[in-house]
Amino acid sequence: MKKIEGDNMVTPQVKIIIEDINREIKKAVKVLIDLSGSWDDTRSAEDIIMDIKSNRKNSKKLEQI
Repeated sequence: MKKIEGDNMVTPQVKIIIEDINREIKKAVKVLIDLSGSWDDTRSAEDIIMDIKSNRKNSKKLEQI
């Protein structure tokens, strides 16, 4: 971990929490990278967009807000 100015004021517990958060972020990034390129479809982008738009369902959920 990179040493920052005033680092002596950071408790060991805070360092552990920060390291845990960084580890979780790295895991999430790896999942996204692994998913990259995993979409396999022979249709054109326009066909996919038309399919998505034609299959949308109207929802009343936003009207309640």
